Amino acid sequence: MIAVAKITDRYMTVPEAMEALPASAHTTVIRMIESGKLEGEKVAGRWLVLRKSVAALREKEAASETRIGRPRLSPSRKKRS
Repeated sequence: MIAVAKITDRYMTVPEAMEALPASAHTTVIRMIESGKLEGEKVAGRWLVLRKSVAALREKEAASETRIGRPRLSPSRKKRS
């Protein structure tokens, strides 16, 4: 039981990381791990994301005002139906 508590204190699941960042898709978080933007490990076929790397990315995002994910279209560039 102690080992599980230590893992959950240190890591979060991909859906938890999606909420914390916020990333719009599961694959976005996985790509961020694979590219080195986030630290994570694959355990038993599932990705676990290091909590401190998510916190660091959030701080970096807040400081630079960059956004994660696809850029949104400005009102003048929205697709017309």
